[in-house]
Amino acid sequence: MYHVSNNREQIDILEMKLEFVYIVLTLVDGERDPRNLLFLFKWMKVFLDHFSLQHLTEDIFDVLACYFPVDFRAPPTESSITREALSEALSPCLCAKPEFGDSCITLALEKLDSSLEIAKTDSLKLLTGGCPTFPISIYLEKAPEIWSLLQKEILTNMSDNIRQQCLTTLTIIISKISEGRTDEFLDILQNILDTLKGNLLPDSKLFEKSSQILLYVAAGSEHSCNYIIKEVVPILTNIYSMTAYNSQKSIIVQTLVEFAKESIKFNKTLYLREVPELSKIPLLCLEILSYEHNSRRVGFDCLTVLVPHLAVETRLAVYAALQIAMFSNERPETRNSYLTCLKSAAIAFPTEVKTNILQNVNCEPQLIDSLLSSLIVLVHLKEFKDYVINTFVEALKNMELSSIAIKNLKCLVERFKEQNNTRLLKELITYNILDILVELVLRKNSADNEVSDVSKILKVVISPQTTDLQIAIYEKYFESIFDKISHCDLNLVIMDGLVSTLRQNVKVDYKLLNICRAFSIESQKDIVRNTACELLANLVNKKDDDENLAEFLNKTKDMCSSSVVNYSKNTVLLFSWITKALLMRNHRCGLTWLDWLLQLLEDNRDVPEGFRIIMNDYSEALSLEVHCNKLALYRQKAFVYVTNKIIEKYNQSKPEYLAALGYLLEFTPQQAILLQFPKISRFVMLSLEKNKEPKVLIVILGIIKMICNTNSALLERNLEDFLNRIVQLTVFKESMRVRMEAIQCLTVFSLVFPVYKLLPLKSTVIYTLGTCVDDKKRLVRKEAMEARSLWFLLDAPV
Repeated sequence: MYHVSNNREQIDILEMKLEFVYIVLTLVDGERDPRNLLFLFKWMKVFLDHFSLQHLTEDIFDVLACYFPVDFRAPPTESSITREALSEALSPCLCAKPEFGDSCITLALEKLDSSLEIAKTDSLKLLTGGCPTFPISIYLEKAPEIWSLLQKEILTNMSDNIRQQCLTTLTIIISKISEGRTDEFLDILQNILDTLKGNLLPDSKLFEKSSQILLYVAAGSEHSCNYIIKEVVPILTNIYSMTAYNSQKSIIVQTLVEFAKESIKFNKTLYLREVPELSKIPLLCLEILSYEHNSRRVGFDCLTVLVPHLAVETRLAVYAALQIAMFSNERPETRNSYLTCLKSAAIAFPTEVKTNILQNVNCEPQLIDSLLSSLIVLVHLKEFKDYVINTFVEALKNMELSSIAIKNLKCLVERFKEQNNTRLLKELITYNILDILVELVLRKNSADNEVSDVSKILKVVISPQTTDLQIAIYEKYFESIFDKISHCDLNLVIMDGLVSTLRQNVKVDYKLLNICRAFSIESQKDIVRNTACELLANLVNKKDDDENLAEFLNKTKDMCSSSVVNYSKNTVLLFSWITKALLMRNHRCGLTWLDWLLQLLEDNRDVPEGFRIIMNDYSEALSLEVHCNKLALYRQKAFVYVTNKIIEKYNQSKPEYLAALGYLLEFTPQQAILLQFPKISRFVMLSLEKNKEPKVLIVILGIIKMICNTNSALLERNLEDFLNRIVQLTVFKESMRVRMEAIQCLTVFSLVFPVYKLLPLKSTVIYTLGTCVDDKKRLVRKEAMEARSLWFLLDAPV
């Protein structure tokens, strides 16, 4: 009613003054309906903003305080009203008037001392919520009590959430009371310091929490920051000089840098030498760089923050340390910290980094790896781009250094790819990187890994380019690479780098498909054979659906049929990749090729692995990233089709059917499995009983766990049959993983299914798990102990 009246007749209501305040007081007092309270709290704030309460101030506050802290659990029918919503609406009301200050702070402190977490949370909101409204004098008066309670919560409360809220509250209140900068404020800061000074020893249990409190106090205002730094930093610096252990020195330096960071927040252009207390911190950072790996990591992390704020003479010492670290044998985490520090210095002082670090490098061949890996972090900076890329180019042209340069160039382009930096990828082409790489690998006898790296670089660089640029690249390099394949079949891997990421409207010559087909079947090198299969699938997926493709597919099918006897595994591999490519583009021949693969199932033990290739959706060669066609539900379609055929044609004397089912299940989406499971459950049980391949058993046991957790009703009809077979697998000798997965299934069963359905098998399960407890593998014993305890307690009274 007031809400409506306030919008329509605001002037008339305001003229009622205390009379209307009294009416509101009477009506609000005693309200308990949470729906009404939520509405009431929201407009009460507006009401309080417009009316002077005078002698009714205390009465209004008391009425509102009755609801604090909000202790409310929403019934299931009122899920839209929550405790948090009521609390968020009430707090502004309690902080709405300056006159509420004393009562509100007193109420907040009283509830903060409560044992209830919600009372603490709401109280902290009140303490901070009143800062914009309540006068400084109230906070100054209550400061000792506020500090006492906040200190207790921060140092003793086990809840990280409450502790963090207390620290944030402390910062906000310090910011509030620092506005006056009175002697009283300084006394409060000194009181906090006196309380915590004794804890500022690195071996003290309260060192971390105490230093954290002081950091949050320093964050309150520039005045508090200067005061804390002036008092605390000399203490920590002195403790550092008296500390014998490097690990403790590192902790102290980290803490000192945190104080420096707080000072920098208030003065972005600060140079540390301008503050006497902070001037020694960079030197301590440099000192710990001479300690062990972890201390060096800390030192570089600290200097990363401080470098932009160092005087020139200190920066020169940092540059010398960075240059030494560039060629040092560091642990990965330490080197990452060094690289971050190098980048920070390069951003702040690019000219100095060039002059004092890069131009002074006298890099011997054995150290080029360290230099190039360091330059990778600088290439994004415009001042360093030309230098970095030209350094890579020069290294690539040097036969002695080219292998190292290729390895690092791969890291460089992969970083561009992760950051979606297509501009720099395109710029690499203007530096003739592609010319150099192609010429290099075609004229030298490269190792397999080097050729693979070059192929990867080509893919990353070419993939995001426009169609016109891709056509130009294809026409420039295709023939020269193709001609070299006959001399060295490893060059097919380079061809894969050139063409596999081309867009669909870049027409690739069919003679490449023919040579890929031949290598897929006859090559003796795994890298060439696998590349040929994947590249052929990639091209088949992207080719126009015309007579040329139909002719190629028919000829390929005939070749596979004639070669399957002599090249069984290779032929199945090729067959599977082409089938996958056709299914992904929803080609009309996709299911036909799937049928041909199924026909080979009875007589070829390699075929089940082919289904794994088809269902695996994580193939880079047939991804959207390389511009392939991809039907959204192709795996679901293939899974249903193949499982129906297995059900129809199953021959119990042919274990390949059950193996094929296992490989199908590994990468099939969960929803498709759940929908098809009633049809295939018998074959899943047969797989558990008859299949001896650990990889297949691991997959099926994982699927059973998934079904237990998502739709256990699918297993209940045959629960005893599944249990018996899983129990037998807990002692499967050939694989520890199978035993662990089987035991984990029993654990899940004990938690999911009704006790009365499990009791008939309880004794059998416990007996078998007793054997597993003595297993020779520790991990199996651990799983068995947990499962056995759960089964033992199945029917125990609660």
